[in-house]
Order: sequence, then structure tokens, then C-alpha cells
Amino acid sequence: MPAQSRFGAHTILAFTEATLSRTPVLKVIKKIKTPSFARLSPLATGRIIGLREAGTERDDIRKQVKKKDGTSPSLRAVDDVLERFKEDPEWDGLEERTAGGRPRHLTSEQEAKIQKILLRDVGKHVVSATYVKRLLKEIRHIPDKTIQRTFIAWVMLTSIAGARQPSVTNTSQLG
Repeated sequence: MPAQSRFGAHTILAFTEATLSRTPVLKVIKKIKTPSFARLSPLATGRIIGLREAGTERDDIRKQVKKKDGTSPSLRAVDDVLERFKEDPEWDGLEERTAGGRPRHLTSEQEAKIQKILLRDVGKHVVSATYVKRLLKEIRHIPDKTIQRTFIAWVMLTSIAGARQPSVTNTSQLG
């Protein structure tokens, strides 16, 4: 197989069926660039706003400003910063935006109730997701898998916390 460096760093070589008939035919396939999910720093957002107010074109702003990992932001990211500043001129870009994601099924209060049930009923009853749903009416619409993940997280936390508790060294403390 020929060296890939001959064709550049962003290519992949592929052989076709003609390779089997001893007449090698090379195809050069361009490597797909993976997107960067790094965020813009507050300094970068300020630079975007400043460059735009100075009259710089969006594409030139994109080339000049770098994200936290050193890559250039997309035009959409530049437009989002400019749109947010246009909506709220007092916005300074200092607060870090959190990543999106699916909303949580359980609130922290519901998780605390599940943990209380685990503490109270493990060893007395067979505690399952169905058992917990029977006791807590407000979580009956929650998938069983989510409740089971709460069980696992609680067990992991209690086992780690139990390992960190100091052992009794004074025999007079033993009762």
C-alpha cells in the first residue's frame, strides 16, 4: 500500500475491485473533518462583538477569533453571539453557557424520596422500580430504567462514603 503522506494528511486511500485483478486503481477520498465542540471564551465573544462593531465581515471575524481549543468558530456561532448582543446590549458574555441535553426525569426531591425508601425498606422488602412507583405516585410515569439508575448511583455513593468513614480505633467506643 502506498504511503498516505504522498497524498496529504487529509486523505484516505481506497482500492477498488480492480485491485483483485492485479490492476490497482487508487481512489482518493477526502477525510471528513470532525466538528469541534469547544466553547467560546468570554474574551472571544468580546472580540467577535468588537470586530463586528469595527466593521469587520463575519467570515473575517470567524478566521480571526479562536475557540478554547484553538479552532475557528462556525459562522452560526458568530451570528449567535452577535444576535445575543443585539437583543441585550448590556450582555458582556462573562457567564458560561451550559451544554444542552435532555431534561432530567427526576427532581432532587424525588431522588431523595427514593433514597429514603431504599434506606428504610432494603432488607425488609424486595425493593424494585415497581415497588418504589407503588409508594410514590408522582413518579409512576418515570421509566423503570431511570429509577434503577438512581438505585445504582445511591449504592455507589454510599459505598464510597462508607469506605471513607474512619474506623473505630479506641476500644472503649465499642459498645
